[in-house]
Amino acid sequence: MLLGYMGWVLATSVSLTRFLSGTLMFTYSAVGMGFLFFLTGLIGWIAGASELKCVLKTYFVMLVVAILVEVAGIVALNILGTKMEDILVNGWAEVNQGTRNIVQGTLHCCGFYGPREFAYTSYPIDDSCYEKNDDADEPNIAPLTLKQLHCCGFYGPREFAYTSYPIDDSCYEKNDDADEPNIAPLTLKQSGCGPLLQQWFTANRAVWCSLLAGLGGLQLMSAILCLHIISKLKDKTRTSLKQFTDPHPLNYAYSL
Repeated sequence: MLLGYMGWVLATSVSLTRFLSGTLMFTYSAVGMGFLFFLTGLIGWIAGASELKCVLKTYFVMLVVAILVEVAGIVALNILGTKMEDILVNGWAEVNQGTRNIVQGTLHCCGFYGPREFAYTSYPIDDSCYEKNDDADEPNIAPLTLKQLHCCGFYGPREFAYTSYPIDDSCYEKNDDADEPNIAPLTLKQSGCGPLLQQWFTANRAVWCSLLAGLGGLQLMSAILCLHIISKLKDKTRTSLKQFTDPHPLNYAYSL
């Protein structure tokens, strides 16, 4: 599941050059864990079906590696003092627009810090950043549009993004395609998704911590069970060899 999601993200947002740049730490971690879980599950299924000691040992080694990687990742995050906000910022920057749209539509937010982050970029603002204004009438056409060329501000309306200066009425012009009343039917969401995501993870900490602990416990239990099966196979092999090399096999049969 994780591997399939990351494949979708890489196919829709990340170019090969950027992927090979060595800067997408969130993506590398997610893809690495996805491959590790996939290979561990595949080898575990083969080991359970075949009951071959070499495959079981490989499965055990991969389980140990997965547990060590998870523990090492947690220790590294604690040593580096990485906060939840840092992880969310990197993840937001590396996921595709489809994921952002889902989050923006679900949490009713726009951008990570709010719509101001679109001011100095060429990225379009997706429809998920807008919400319907119940005070507006049809049709859904804004009666006032912000002037882009003639003219608003020295560099355009974007210069108002990071200031508290109000945008004067002279920056607007009437849209002849719109009907009365002069109320825009769509309003831009002002809340950023970053703080809302942090609140969600904090409020649901018990849920996702329990899931992670359950995953780690399942891996540990699988490793112990794998060792038990390997030990049983060794005993079975030793018994078979003893029976094969016994000069009096009937005595062995009577002892059973």
